[in-house]
Amino acid sequence: MAPTTKTPKNHIRLGAYDVKGCLELLHKNSDPSYLDSWKDEVDTFTQSILDEGNAFESEVVGPAIAQAIASNITIDTTKPMTANDIALALEQARESALVMFESSREGASLVLREDLTHELLENPGKVRVIWNPRLRIWKKEGTKTVWTNRSSEPDVLFRHGARNAVKALWGAIDVKSHNMFEAVKTEKTWKVSDLKAPYLHRSENQTFKGAAKKDDALQLAHYQRTLEFHEIAGDAFGGIVGKEIDGELKVVWIDLNESSFERNSQTALSLYDLKFDAAYAVVEREIERLEDPSLDSIVGPEWKGECSTCVWKSTCHDELSEADHITLLPGITPTRAKAHYAVGINEVAQMAKLNTKTAKAIDAGVTNLSTLIEQAKELPKTQKVEKLFNGRGGANQVSALHAAGVKTMGDLAGLDVQTARYENVRGLTHSIDQARVTDFARVRRQTHVFRARGIKTLEIPKAKIEIHVDMENADHVYLWGARVVTNSKSGPTSEHFSFVTYEATDEAEARVTTEFWKFLMDSIKTANEKYGEGNVLVFHYTAAEDRCLRHLVEKHAGAKGIPTSKMLEKFLASDVWVDLYPILTNQLVWPTENLTLKSLAKYVRFFWRDNDPSGANSVVWYQNAIDTDNSEAELFQERIIDYNADDCEATAVLLAWLQQFAKAYNANKKLASVEDLEERYQRPSIRRLKVAKTI
Repeated sequence: MAPTTKTPKNHIRLGAYDVKGCLELLHKNSDPSYLDSWKDEVDTFTQSILDEGNAFESEVVGPAIAQAIASNITIDTTKPMTANDIALALEQARESALVMFESSREGASLVLREDLTHELLENPGKVRVIWNPRLRIWKKEGTKTVWTNRSSEPDVLFRHGARNAVKALWGAIDVKSHNMFEAVKTEKTWKVSDLKAPYLHRSENQTFKGAAKKDDALQLAHYQRTLEFHEIAGDAFGGIVGKEIDGELKVVWIDLNESSFERNSQTALSLYDLKFDAAYAVVEREIERLEDPSLDSIVGPEWKGECSTCVWKSTCHDELSEADHITLLPGITPTRAKAHYAVGINEVAQMAKLNTKTAKAIDAGVTNLSTLIEQAKELPKTQKVEKLFNGRGGANQVSALHAAGVKTMGDLAGLDVQTARYENVRGLTHSIDQARVTDFARVRRQTHVFRARGIKTLEIPKAKIEIHVDMENADHVYLWGARVVTNSKSGPTSEHFSFVTYEATDEAEARVTTEFWKFLMDSIKTANEKYGEGNVLVFHYTAAEDRCLRHLVEKHAGAKGIPTSKMLEKFLASDVWVDLYPILTNQLVWPTENLTLKSLAKYVRFFWRDNDPSGANSVVWYQNAIDTDNSEAELFQERIIDYNADDCEATAVLLAWLQQFAKAYNANKKLASVEDLEERYQRPSIRRLKVAKTI
């Protein structure tokens, strides 16, 4: 049954991904001035994730549900159907528990699937589960057609409660090719169902560590609101079928009315409603701008982690660079940027000119600083700041002021009022330092990294034997690399070792782990015997390797050659195991947009052999490497090993570069301190530049 009127002009239709995704992505997709030709190609890793998700849905979960629910029928909507065909299909479907739609993305197929879906939702017969349904964006109220602004295609619809209920009520299940829980340590009881009975009322309680993934819950909330529009929604629960639990596919139910998000202040539905309103406003404004181009878009780009896989990545980065936007600074996420926007700071150059002495007071915890400054200006300069509080619970304020070096009214009155406007911001002094280093790099042809504030000399570790390790993982940890650098008077020499498997089994993973662990322990023992204790160090970058080793030791506990948890923890806590990340980032301020190994290593002129190196891409290469039908599998195996070897060498090059500036090794070389930039950025702004007259 088609609606009696056409879709209203400028009708806004939002899918779940529009609501839960980036608003700037939605803006650019809705603004016709942004041309499709400006988009970046979908990167290899993102495409592989999409392909994996589609394959998991169609090749794994779909067949599994069909096998679990024997009473099923498939309706092919990719081909035209007459009225008699439709009537027969519905009659047969209503005798089955499961209806599975085959469809295409073409208009006729979509409309047919919508019509059949709603016929079954309203008069289901014995139907309890519908695979690949599609919900309409309209409904009839008498002779009137009412439209919704939600476009919904859940993977599964299930019927709530008993089959003999007066009115059929429905809920949604979504299929996701990932683990169903966010990794948190707390345990929680979940409602869980088997695929043979994927119904909320047939669920059983099971306890797992973890939390519901916000994106998954928001998508289920989208479907719930659409079912509510059609007045056929059951209890506000939605199901997720993700990776296997204890070797089986299960439905895990999420309570959409439980306050589980935004620090337990929002339910999935309430958070979804906020996001829906925001997304709707973005698209509505773009429609208004077609009539009135003088209007501004209500959102703009901000740089964040997800930008790296977005089709508008290059366009947004260009816009942000031109705007000198603060989210291009490492550590300034969109969430943290809000505190800066609140005081009118949007640009790197603006932030660089803020006052660090005032920022120290804010970092120390002083509140209402602007008011305190104004009060101090009315009092004698030599008077102590304690006088401002007169014993009225100001001990914490006084302590914080003293920590920032502010002890008198003169000190306090001399602070910067603009910087003092900040409230509830973390690490403001460091952010200012980062902005200065970044800004300074743009006006110097040759620049260098700066020592962080308060760092007099660099503490950079060095040993006779330096082992640089890096791992690669997908579903299994399949590769450990180790570059062994031997330092001598004639210069360093190095050799790389790889411990790898392409069998993609737990047994192979355990074997590679054992080989790597034995190599590491043997290398440390040999170095100690040859050079004495304290002459060997093992380096890695960030805590990923720590987490990985802990996971492997727990997973393969008891296997021959696998260390015990106690042995591992002793090693990880030892001075031998060194994380380079805090050494590089706590003591130094880099003029880079992020602090990844790739960025810092490239800054010191180390380049990967691969033309597109990334951990994400290595996952794609691994899938090709283990594909026995792929004629280029061996080439991908070599590519992964080379990439991993370069990762190991990158940490070695970074370490060697830093060692030349450490006092213990070369007193003649010294990096400048970020504090050396203080005078430059505290100079008064030039209000008018007089141009010299030529004679």
